[in-house]
Amino acid sequence: IMQEYIYNEELKHYGVLGMKWGVRRASKSYARATTKEAKVKAEARLEKHVTKAGKKLTKIDARIQKHQQKSVKALKKSDNFLDQKTSQT
Repeated sequence: IMQEYIYNEELKHYGVLGMKWGVRRASKSYARATTKEAKVKAEARLEKHVTKAGKKLTKIDARIQKHQQKSVKALKKSDNFLDQKTSQT
């Protein structure tokens, strides 16, 4: 009997969409820390993740503002173009 093999080249991801690697683990380690040293270490990890996320959000906000400014500029340019065309006719 000849068997047919089908190779599937899909990458499957079962994680949480948008979840950053290590964040859940860092918060779990903080919750489970019993000694003061372990709590300090876990708190430092969490702070690192929070700082990193804050920096990324700041970059994203800057990009959004930049794109909004570009779209306003393009809209004004198109309005001026349409005004010129309507005044010519």
